[in-house]
Amino acid sequence: MVMAKYGKSYQDSKTAAVKSFSETLSAIDTVKSNNAQSFELARYTAHVGGITKWYHKTIHINAQQQGFIQFLASCIFVQAFYYGGTLVRSGEKTPGEVITTFLSAMAVYTSLNAINSQMLLLELGRQAGAKMRAILMKKQCDTSNQNPLFHGRTPWDHPVGKIEFHNVTFEYPTRPEISVLQNVSVKIPLHKMSFFVGRSGSGKSTLGQLMTRLYEPTFGKITIGGIDIASLQKTELRQLVLLVEQDTVLFDDTIRKNIELGKMDDQYISSAEMSKAVNFALLRLVLLLELPDNDQTRVGRGGESVSGGQKQRIALARAYMRNPSILILDESTSALDQNSRKLILDAIRTWRQGKTTIIITHDTELIESDDFVYMMDNGVIVDQGYKRYLGDLDNDTSTVDEGPIRPGTSESQHSFGRRSSFNSTKPLLQDSPSFTTADDTLTIEFWKKNTVNCPAPTLANGRSDQRFSIRALDRVRPRSSFYAPQNRFTTSFSNAPWVQDTRMTNVDINDGPLPPVPALVPISSLAQDQYQAYLPRGRSNVMQRASIVLADLLDRTAWQAQHSRKGRDAREQRRGSVQLQDLPSPTTTTSTLRAARVITFQAVFKSIWPALTGKQRALLILAFVLCLLHAVASPLTSLLTSRLIGTYSFDDGSSTLARTYALAIIGVAIADGATLYLQQITFEYVAQSWIDHIRARAAYKILAKPKAFFSDDENSPSKLVEALDRHADLARNILGRVAPLYTIVVTVLAISVSWATVTEWRVSLVTLAFLPVIIGLTRIFSAVSRKWDRKVNEAATAVNTVFVETFSCVRTIKLLTAEHHFLAKASAACKVAYDIGRKRAVATGLLYGVSEAAQTFAQAAVFYYAARLAVYGVSVPSILLVLVMLIMTFAQVSMILGAIPQASLARDSATRVLRVANLAEDSHENEGHAKLVSVGTIEFRNVSFAYPGNAAPKVLRGISLRFPKGEYVALVGASGSGKSSIAKLLLRLYALGADSGDIIISGRSIAQYQVASLRARIALVQQTNPLLAGSIAANIAYGIPGMDISRIRAAAEAAGLSDFIASLPEGYDTLVGGGEGGQGLSGGQQQRLAIARALVREPDVLMLDEATSALDNESVLWIKRNVMQLIRRGREGGRKVTVIAITHDRRMMEDADRVVVLESGSVVEEGTFRGLMDGPGGALKQLLDG
Repeated sequence: MVMAKYGKSYQDSKTAAVKSFSETLSAIDTVKSNNAQSFELARYTAHVGGITKWYHKTIHINAQQQGFIQFLASCIFVQAFYYGGTLVRSGEKTPGEVITTFLSAMAVYTSLNAINSQMLLLELGRQAGAKMRAILMKKQCDTSNQNPLFHGRTPWDHPVGKIEFHNVTFEYPTRPEISVLQNVSVKIPLHKMSFFVGRSGSGKSTLGQLMTRLYEPTFGKITIGGIDIASLQKTELRQLVLLVEQDTVLFDDTIRKNIELGKMDDQYISSAEMSKAVNFALLRLVLLLELPDNDQTRVGRGGESVSGGQKQRIALARAYMRNPSILILDESTSALDQNSRKLILDAIRTWRQGKTTIIITHDTELIESDDFVYMMDNGVIVDQGYKRYLGDLDNDTSTVDEGPIRPGTSESQHSFGRRSSFNSTKPLLQDSPSFTTADDTLTIEFWKKNTVNCPAPTLANGRSDQRFSIRALDRVRPRSSFYAPQNRFTTSFSNAPWVQDTRMTNVDINDGPLPPVPALVPISSLAQDQYQAYLPRGRSNVMQRASIVLADLLDRTAWQAQHSRKGRDAREQRRGSVQLQDLPSPTTTTSTLRAARVITFQAVFKSIWPALTGKQRALLILAFVLCLLHAVASPLTSLLTSRLIGTYSFDDGSSTLARTYALAIIGVAIADGATLYLQQITFEYVAQSWIDHIRARAAYKILAKPKAFFSDDENSPSKLVEALDRHADLARNILGRVAPLYTIVVTVLAISVSWATVTEWRVSLVTLAFLPVIIGLTRIFSAVSRKWDRKVNEAATAVNTVFVETFSCVRTIKLLTAEHHFLAKASAACKVAYDIGRKRAVATGLLYGVSEAAQTFAQAAVFYYAARLAVYGVSVPSILLVLVMLIMTFAQVSMILGAIPQASLARDSATRVLRVANLAEDSHENEGHAKLVSVGTIEFRNVSFAYPGNAAPKVLRGISLRFPKGEYVALVGASGSGKSSIAKLLLRLYALGADSGDIIISGRSIAQYQVASLRARIALVQQTNPLLAGSIAANIAYGIPGMDISRIRAAAEAAGLSDFIASLPEGYDTLVGGGEGGQGLSGGQQQRLAIARALVREPDVLMLDEATSALDNESVLWIKRNVMQLIRRGREGGRKVTVIAITHDRRMMEDADRVVVLESGSVVEEGTFRGLMDGPGGALKQLLDG
């Protein structure tokens, strides 16, 4: 029971460590951008310390068991032999019967001892099995509680009536004091398009989550066509209702496969259907011009190989493929440029004619006057009606320069830097040890326990729900609103939501045909403009000659969008079908796992000594001494046992002599049991210390690697985490179990053979004659086991990869009702692993049986020969001594054979974990040596760039840009034009090639600066930012130790987050993120927190990469105003801050000093916003106005 308790705590500690490092790797951009590698390393080593603590306690109990059983077994034999002598002397039994009983008991003991040596592994396996059983029981309970009213069928394909919320209140179970929805009653008409708008955190996205039963209402109910959705199975409901969220999740597969997931139950998809979906989402030219393998291009883990806009286009194509009866779009076009948004929304209007569509947005320009709008704030519906009756939804009458920040507050109170510590001239990071010297970044000192002073927060990727705020809604009292996070990259399956095992059914969706394209319709000017937006300047004439077909394909979708604006009547007349060309089908690319060469045991042992401290080395030497003492006990016991058996032939005084030998054996047993106990805990302690060092060093090497390192499939987060978790545990067995076992066997063999040879050399020679056969079989067994163990590890890695992807993206899988697809994928991976395991069992089991049989034959031959010698008068006591020693020797050899598979598996695992721990420190992040104190003018000189390992065309093509200190520059362009790549290069997340141009900062090449000092002066706010599992204050001060709370408050004020924080019961100490007791934030709240995180660093360069896409109009103006105050303060003699805004938002462009327009990685236009918009047919004007 005690070991079970410790074993559970040990497994929980491992789960925490795995979750922690998985989330760190999944948010590696944020970790590196905030110089938080040392922070994350310290956090991970703290979790490793917890693993060590509970493993020591577990192994202590296991070692006690081993020592006691060793002592008990010897005592039982002594008792049996002593009593056997009494029976022999009384004439009840013969010596032969006693010896036969002894040999039989010896065989049983050998088998039991083999089981006893694996008790720890069995207990840890039992704990894992108990967790699996708990999950299965929970799943059975969930399915048994479902209402079977509509089980197995969808109640209606085209429901009639309306969607109704009946007094719905919703509170997250972990935060019941905050109501996200408050007694909401609303009727949404079916077969029409409706819009929901409202400020960030008003509860809009929660409506969609409740309608798809991602969560259940706390009170009230929701009906569709009069039927309570709680009476439907979740899978069946989600076949009817599809929710497309802004934070699109793509799976590590091809674009085509991701789109095909829109179909249910792996239905067949024709090329015509795929073409319709591709053209609807404006993906055609993206596939043909920007991606290397067309629709067979792999999107990478989480869609990392495509831009945010391309991800949303793929998600929309997936939704088009599904064509659900009810479609909910939650900010699903926020990453697209304004022109693409208009085109796609118009195409959506045509596609969704007569079908229920709910659009959650803060872009009110897309809402037409006859669209029905619901306005939300603080979890209630505050107004509803047609847009033409609601008036100006934005009601943004204030200007950036003069508008109030907040009713009742003054500019001096809330301006960024005014009357706060931000106005200080002292550099924010001057006293931070992380940035004072080059050697301070990522030091190995974090491996030591005394450097971890407090628990660190955990990275968790929260869901980024986009929000909207309407200034007219200020009359409603503000209050907080929480949204549960989606931990997308966790491998902690025990904490993941599990897929319901409900029967999948097909929904008979009527695929509404698209309007027909007239046979002789010319390419419209709209299509021409959109097509030109994908082409770099200077090449359009050449490309036009080969682009008639491509432009025509795009024109089909653009034609729909253009004509949809002429009114519903016109759209009704054009309903029909359209014939499109099939997509090309290039050869599917596959990635294979590179098989690493398995290192030798000698190489493994060479890595142990340097990793140990002086104390640990002394303990290792002591462990081997104890191991030798334990090994000597076996032949010594054999000698005393043979002497005890010899007393059977004496008459006078044999009882006293037998008692003496029996007591001597008991004395040896006591010493042997104590020695085994000490030996095992010493070896395991040193082994755990070694593997702790390897884990810490591997984590350090991983975090020191550049971003490009993680693009390799071999270095995926799941494989790296598995190396530090499962493979590290298996590698530990080399020192903890294999090394002492081999030492004992070699010692016993040497002593036994030598002693037996001296005692009776003839029996020894016969025994040694079988040694080459046994050794040969053992070597063959070892080689075969090593081969299959490598395959087993690879199969286990493949299964783990599938499971990690499935359960980290389980929310999207449920929304798509794709459980069947991923269940089949996991089943296929498990079947491969099972087949390999079965073949391994056959191969190794056969050789193990042959090896065991060889020992039995050898023993039989030796016994026969010994009996012949006894017949010819050779001393029986000598023969008995040799036989007993040889029996114990064969028992040790049998233990070696049983340990061969475990040793082989541990060796393969050690190869994998040591590969990571010995990664070369060749990162470009280690090259620079100059410390960057202040960022001056930034220049991009003829910079070209393509992502490593990506066969796509270059994302940047010879661009030259200049960012003077203190200037506000807006970078704009279509999705995939290379804007975000500029930000990544400026932070040196990627390095430029030797012939790819250069980036100059303050007159020096960017490669000459320490990366840590560079990132300390440049802050980046991305479109999607991870939450920390910690307090709000810790989230804002992430990566900066010892941050003063006043500066945290000032940053929150500047980001417009202070009112929200003040409404929380715990204020800045409120836990958020994916940790225990933590909550998620709405998309807007999360984005403002990320902006506060950037501002608190007092950067010289502030980069906003679509940082306002998740914000409502009021919040955008708030951020814009503070940005302008930063710029203005610098021009008035204060600290100058360069602001680079990567945006599709017109509002963020209007007051920029310059607007730079990019197309296909090239600068095509540059100037002031007004100057570019007033020019005839400019790229910016085309991008914004079409």
